[in-house]
Amino acid sequence: MTADAPPRVTALTTRLSVGVVGAVVVAAVLLPDQLSAWALGILAAGVLLGLPHGAVDHLVPDWVAGRPGRVLRPGVLVGYAATALIALGALLVAPVASLLVLFAVSAVHFGMGEVAFDAERSGTSWRPAWRDLAPVVGLGGLPVAVPLARWPEEADRVLAALSPGLPALLTPGVRQAALAVVGVAVLVTVLGALVHGRPGWAGEAVLLSALFLLVPPAAAFGAYFGGWHAVRHIGRLLVLDPRNGEDLAAGRLGAPLRRYAAAAAAPTAVALAGIALLVAGAQRPDWTAGALAVLLGLTVPHMAVVALLDRRAPSRPGRRPVRVVRSAGG
Repeated sequence: MTADAPPRVTALTTRLSVGVVGAVVVAAVLLPDQLSAWALGILAAGVLLGLPHGAVDHLVPDWVAGRPGRVLRPGVLVGYAATALIALGALLVAPVASLLVLFAVSAVHFGMGEVAFDAERSGTSWRPAWRDLAPVVGLGGLPVAVPLARWPEEADRVLAALSPGLPALLTPGVRQAALAVVGVAVLVTVLGALVHGRPGWAGEAVLLSALFLLVPPAAAFGAYFGGWHAVRHIGRLLVLDPRNGEDLAAGRLGAPLRRYAAAAAAPTAVALAGIALLVAGAQRPDWTAGALAVLLGLTVPHMAVVALLDRRAPSRPGRRPVRVVRSAGG
């Protein structure tokens, strides 16, 4: 693979994710009523497009080791499925505590995904470190804290379907405190990016903030999950897959995307079946709650695989908290 193949992919995924989220934000400003009517459709599309981003996790250990990978790795698949089922079981047995833990885990996962993607886009090796606390808390907390505080009625409807006692536990004071922490972290991230000559990185933080502040939560999460988080993660995996080297070096994305789709098809179908079973078995069927439960359950093993991906390259000593190499995003 030539040296410019990864930057080419990250530049494309940057433009695509910014375009999707930007379009939804513009629609929220110009067509608020129509966007509200489309919200559940955007969420459904986001879930369908987003689920495949974790569907090849069973192949990532081989890809990290530089091997093409096998379609079936029983040990990895069994461990992955067992971890997800344990997380889902915890949601059923102790929903309040489990949801709070899984929300925190998801926020960390989203934030680390942003920082890791930006590091690869900037050509910088990265490992999780305390110096990245502000962007992880800020950018990862936006999809979790802002809907709870900014759109409490919509958020509580979904939470109540999972755990009737959770909305009352999350008092307005708790929600506003979480929002304040996330807001300060985003502000620190934006100011740090501007100080270090990274207007694109700052602009992305502002764009994500606008998404969750201006767009109803169903549409906001659908656009973020399927059009931002998943797109950027899949871009990282396309570069990681050893089979894609020649194609990406030549600027061909069709074959890598087809390989990815083929590998992700069956696990994605299993996840969709899990959502259907949860919805069918619920006393008050709500597909949004079922989708949230499955996504939260899958986040636990997925985060473990992503941690392996993030640690595959040695970190470079002396890296600053905000990278100064200008990225494709600015």
